[in-house]
Amino acid sequence: MGDRDFLMTTHFLIKKAFIFVISLTMVITLTFFLMHLIPGDPFMEEQMISEEILKAMHHDYGLDKPLIMQYFYYLKGLFHLDLGFSFKYQGRPVAQIISEAFPISFALGIQALLIALGGGLIGGSIASLYHRKWQDQAILAFLALCLSVPAFLSATLFQYLFAMQLDLFPVARWGSFSHTILPSLALALFPFAYLARLARTNIIEVLQQDYIVTARSKGLSQWEILYKHVLKNALLPVVAYLGPLIAAVFMGSFVIEKIFGIPGLGQWLVTSIGNRDYPLIMGLAIFYSFLLMGFNFLVDCVYYLLDPRIKKGESNG
Repeated sequence: MGDRDFLMTTHFLIKKAFIFVISLTMVITLTFFLMHLIPGDPFMEEQMISEEILKAMHHDYGLDKPLIMQYFYYLKGLFHLDLGFSFKYQGRPVAQIISEAFPISFALGIQALLIALGGGLIGGSIASLYHRKWQDQAILAFLALCLSVPAFLSATLFQYLFAMQLDLFPVARWGSFSHTILPSLALALFPFAYLARLARTNIIEVLQQDYIVTARSKGLSQWEILYKHVLKNALLPVVAYLGPLIAAVFMGSFVIEKIFGIPGLGQWLVTSIGNRDYPLIMGLAIFYSFLLMGFNFLVDCVYYLLDPRIKKGESNG
């Protein structure tokens, strides 16, 4: 790498890191102030609490201070990597809850990503090789159906068909590998269909290039051309979509985890909002944002290294 390339790469990384920090700060700020717009009091449950006790609890957690002061106190804690303690589950640090629930959400998300990537690339490749034939039309119709079905409906249908009717998998909960199959499939359905359509479009475009015609003239089969010449160039847009894909998978896990009773981060976030558990809401929102923006940052860096056209655009800019 020459000095010019090194400077361009450094400039690109600094710019992306700056955007990352600004975006995360905006998420923290918006989440903090919007969270306090949730009606009700975090300490008011079914039983009535006296006014004196309620004031004492507000004082202990700093909720009696002006909102802007609470915000800066929270930022101060974040600089020390302190996410605070849960209001609802007293004595439990938010960081501990996240560390216990994240491995479950991560395992579910990775499994769904592998299904979406593998199935999407295979489906898109098959459709592109049979372009405008009945196989292509059948795959496109199936992909359109997958894109139109929301996650909560597909999860419910999978439970009814494969668990209740066919008794192939558990209906819900989290334990063995068999418990992961249905939620992973429900979570992977939309990104699988989107990836398959994206791969199909790009492969068809690459198959029309001159060097592919030359490869055909050498007697290579369609599958050899696809494997040796097409996939490398057609996969660049797929790599660019990996960041939003990861975001879609992890955000979709909120619904899926609730339906299947999975004790992951999505389940905790839904519960924390219902309980008005401010520290837990903030901690989960920040963690999710950091995770998803971090994945986007890494994908942008990989795409920058793989596609020289971006470097040319940076130098022209």
